[in-house]
Amino acid sequence: MMHHGEGLISNISGNILVDLLGEKSTRYIKTCLEASIDHLTKFMELRLKVELEKPEEENHLSDNVENIKLFVQYSGEYFELTGPETLEMVKEDYWKKNTKPLELFYNFDLTAAKEV
Repeated sequence: MMHHGEGLISNISGNILVDLLGEKSTRYIKTCLEASIDHLTKFMELRLKVELEKPEEENHLSDNVENIKLFVQYSGEYFELTGPETLEMVKEDYWKKNTKPLELFYNFDLTAAKEV
Protein backbone atom coordinates (compact mmCIF):
# COMPACT_ATOMS: atom_id res chain seq x y z
CA MET A 1 0.00 0.00 0.00
CA MET A 2 1.44 3.36 -1.01
CA HIS A 3 1.44 6.16 1.49
CA HIS A 4 1.13 9.70 0.21
CA GLY A 5 2.67 12.85 1.53
CA GLU A 6 2.15 16.53 0.98
CA GLY A 7 4.73 19.21 1.03
CA LEU A 8 6.18 22.44 -0.21
CA ILE A 9 9.25 22.90 -2.33
CA SER A 10 10.66 26.45 -2.15
CA ASN A 11 13.64 28.14 -3.77
CA ILE A 12 16.43 29.10 -1.36
CA SER A 13 18.70 30.96 -3.73
CA GLY A 14 17.18 34.39 -3.06
CA ASN A 15 18.41 35.72 -6.37
CA ILE A 16 17.12 36.48 -9.84
CA LEU A 17 15.68 32.97 -10.15
CA VAL A 18 12.83 33.91 -7.85
CA ASP A 19 12.18 36.99 -9.97
CA LEU A 20 12.06 34.84 -13.11
CA LEU A 21 9.68 32.29 -11.60
CA GLY A 22 7.46 34.63 -9.58
CA GLU A 23 4.77 32.74 -7.68
CA LYS A 24 5.94 29.51 -9.30
CA SER A 25 9.11 29.56 -7.22
CA THR A 26 7.21 27.74 -4.44
CA ARG A 27 5.40 24.52 -5.27
CA TYR A 28 2.84 22.45 -3.47
CA ILE A 29 3.26 18.75 -4.21
CA LYS A 30 1.39 15.61 -3.32
CA THR A 31 3.17 12.38 -4.12
CA CYS A 32 3.87 8.96 -2.69
CA LEU A 33 6.38 8.73 0.15
CA GLU A 34 8.27 6.12 -1.87
CA ALA A 35 9.29 8.84 -4.36
CA SER A 36 13.04 9.29 -4.40
CA ILE A 37 14.99 12.51 -4.30
CA ASP A 38 16.22 11.61 -7.80
CA HIS A 39 12.60 11.50 -8.96
CA LEU A 40 11.76 14.88 -7.40
CA THR A 41 14.92 16.43 -8.81
CA LYS A 42 14.01 15.24 -12.31
CA PHE A 43 10.45 16.57 -11.86
CA MET A 44 11.79 19.97 -10.78
CA GLU A 45 14.22 20.05 -13.72
CA LEU A 46 11.43 19.41 -16.23
CA ARG A 47 9.04 21.94 -14.65
CA LEU A 48 11.68 24.64 -14.40
CA LYS A 49 12.75 24.15 -18.01
CA VAL A 50 9.14 24.52 -19.18
CA GLU A 51 8.52 27.59 -17.06
CA LEU A 52 11.74 29.31 -18.02
CA GLU A 53 11.24 28.80 -21.76
CA LYS A 54 10.93 32.00 -23.74
CA PRO A 55 8.72 31.07 -26.70
CA GLU A 56 8.17 34.70 -27.66
CA GLU A 57 11.83 35.11 -28.51
CA GLU A 58 12.54 34.61 -32.19
CA ASN A 59 16.18 33.66 -31.73
CA HIS A 60 15.21 30.39 -29.97
CA LEU A 61 17.48 30.93 -27.01
CA SER A 62 16.60 29.06 -23.86
CA ASP A 63 18.35 29.05 -20.50
CA ASN A 64 19.72 25.77 -19.18
CA VAL A 65 18.67 24.53 -15.75
CA GLU A 66 21.58 22.66 -14.15
CA ASN A 67 22.75 21.25 -10.82
CA ILE A 68 19.35 21.04 -9.14
CA LYS A 69 19.73 20.21 -5.46
CA LEU A 70 17.07 19.55 -2.84
CA PHE A 71 17.46 20.38 0.85
CA VAL A 72 15.55 19.96 4.08
CA GLN A 73 15.88 22.41 6.95
CA TYR A 74 16.46 20.80 10.33
CA SER A 75 17.47 22.59 13.53
CA GLY A 76 18.14 25.79 11.59
CA GLU A 77 20.49 24.19 9.07
CA TYR A 78 19.98 23.06 5.48
CA PHE A 79 20.87 19.46 4.70
CA GLU A 80 21.31 18.37 1.09
CA LEU A 81 19.24 15.35 0.12
CA THR A 82 20.70 12.76 -2.21
CA GLY A 83 19.53 10.43 -4.99
CA PRO A 84 18.08 7.16 -3.76
CA GLU A 85 16.78 8.59 -0.49
CA THR A 86 12.96 8.52 -0.38
CA LEU A 87 10.54 11.05 1.07
CA GLU A 88 9.64 8.48 3.69
CA MET A 89 13.29 8.36 4.78
CA VAL A 90 13.47 12.17 4.84
CA LYS A 91 10.36 12.35 7.01
CA GLU A 92 11.77 9.73 9.37
CA ASP A 93 15.18 11.40 9.64
CA TYR A 94 14.17 15.08 9.76
CA TRP A 95 10.43 15.55 10.14
CA LYS A 96 9.00 12.90 12.49
CA LYS A 97 8.01 15.33 15.27
CA ASN A 98 6.66 17.97 12.90
CA THR A 99 2.93 17.95 12.14
CA LYS A 100 3.17 20.38 9.22
CA PRO A 101 3.57 19.14 5.64
CA LEU A 102 7.16 18.33 4.72
CA GLU A 103 9.01 21.39 3.45
CA LEU A 104 11.88 20.99 1.01
CA PHE A 105 14.03 23.64 -0.57
CA TYR A 106 15.76 23.70 -3.93
CA ASN A 107 18.53 25.53 -5.68
CA PHE A 108 19.83 25.33 -9.22
CA ASP A 109 22.17 27.01 -11.66
CA LEU A 110 20.85 28.83 -14.68
CA THR A 111 23.22 29.21 -17.59
CA ALA A 112 22.56 31.00 -20.84
CA ALA A 113 22.07 28.55 -23.68
CA LYS A 114 23.68 28.87 -27.03
CA GLU A 115 21.53 29.67 -30.03
CA VAL A 116 19.83 26.59 -31.46
